[in-house]
Amino acid sequence: MPDNPNVQKFSPQKKIKTTDHPNDNIKIWISLTLLLMIALAVVFLPTVSPRRAEEPPIEEEIPLQHSKLQPKTEISTTHEGQPIPQSEALEEEPIPSPAAAQDSLQETLKLLARLVNQGVKIWGDETLETSYPQALETLAKADQFLNDKLYAQAAKNYQETIDKLHQLEQSRPLRVQRAIQSGDAAFTQLDSKTAQQYYNIALSADSNNQEIQAKLQRAINLPEVLNIINRGKSLESNNELDQAKEMYLRALQLDNTFQPTNEHLQRVNDRINDRDYQSAMTAAISALSNMNFLQAKQELATAKKLRPNDPGSLDLEKQLIEAEKNNRLQDLRTQVQTLEESERWEEAVQIYMQILEIDPNIGYAQTGKYWAEKFVELNRIILKYIANPSDLQSPEHREYATKIYQMTVKNNSVGPKFRANSSRLKELLHAYEQPTPVLLQSDSLTDVTIYRIGPLGHFLEHRLELLPGQYKAVGSRSGFRDVNISFTVPASTEEYTITVFCKEKI
Repeated sequence: MPDNPNVQKFSPQKKIKTTDHPNDNIKIWISLTLLLMIALAVVFLPTVSPRRAEEPPIEEEIPLQHSKLQPKTEISTTHEGQPIPQSEALEEEPIPSPAAAQDSLQETLKLLARLVNQGVKIWGDETLETSYPQALETLAKADQFLNDKLYAQAAKNYQETIDKLHQLEQSRPLRVQRAIQSGDAAFTQLDSKTAQQYYNIALSADSNNQEIQAKLQRAINLPEVLNIINRGKSLESNNELDQAKEMYLRALQLDNTFQPTNEHLQRVNDRINDRDYQSAMTAAISALSNMNFLQAKQELATAKKLRPNDPGSLDLEKQLIEAEKNNRLQDLRTQVQTLEESERWEEAVQIYMQILEIDPNIGYAQTGKYWAEKFVELNRIILKYIANPSDLQSPEHREYATKIYQMTVKNNSVGPKFRANSSRLKELLHAYEQPTPVLLQSDSLTDVTIYRIGPLGHFLEHRLELLPGQYKAVGSRSGFRDVNISFTVPASTEEYTITVFCKEKI
């Protein structure tokens, strides 16, 4: 794992034991002289036993040399097993103070027991101002002085041990911080084992810290996360994108803050998006070429959802709109042609209006609408004259009807029904331009007058020719009431008879 220049690393691989320090030689002679130590303690320190009896139990293992006073051996040695120099031994004041030394020992053991219960064996291994191993070395030296009855030196070293233990206790927050930093650095280098070691160190000093617990769990999960990611990358390289995505999601379930997993997931999501977009665009283009506008719209909607502002989908949308419009216009044009052939001019006008709503600049629709409306009006007029031919007796009406007929003759696009109606109008015009023979009968006493024709005088019979239409005859006679007779002269070659005379006396 590369070193982090900003973080001083622990050495978590080192296993700390309270019984393996300071020296293997000390452990050997401690075991051999245990019985002698007990005897000497009874002889020389009779007042100390009650104090030791009141000592609270130590929950974790304390080094053997801390549990009882050690007897003096024939050769004084240091904590490293070397003989204590005579000059140092001579410096010790000869005044014995076993009770004070024993009190310092008891205070040291209490503090040591508390820190051991707090995991100092793990988190105190690194040397800052001091370390747990250094405190044990000083304690071993104090025990040696006490065994040699150098009580002042023993008390001094016990106090130094106490000071170091206090330093250790005060350095816990800093040690937690350094362990976390080192664990984070190891995790960044994907070194799960080292990261776990550092986080365990931090957790030993702060066992209820949820942040450290979460970091430790991430470090524990890291190998499995990396394995799942590698499986996902393999699937992705084989273009099995959906399966790869499932793997990355599984990795996120184990560690949803691991940045590489999120990066892999983002990449595969982008590739899936590209794949689905291209698939939707291909399907939309194919549907458009087959004039399947509904499917083309659906596929294009899918593509636009994947890439809302992509130029490709926007351009295809314009093509689709234009193609659909042209197809709609073609359908309407086919419909209007059918309607015109069937001479359903009113319906044709409506279709032309729909066409012009889509595109008001289409020329054929503008022209077609104009003539369709003309045909509607012409046909209406012709049918009116056919239904009311008597209107043609008026010269003005005959002139107007003649113009209508001429307009229909000039237009070659009229259909057979329209031509038939036009021909009927022509026949009516011809008939109303040909006079009908009329026979008027009277009593030779009545004076007869026909409006628009004039007075005819007295007669029994009077023949004349009248153009078809409505007329009014008036008969008058002295001493009799006038008569008014309205009659219609049909368009016919047969003689039409009408009788006019006054018969009601006044």
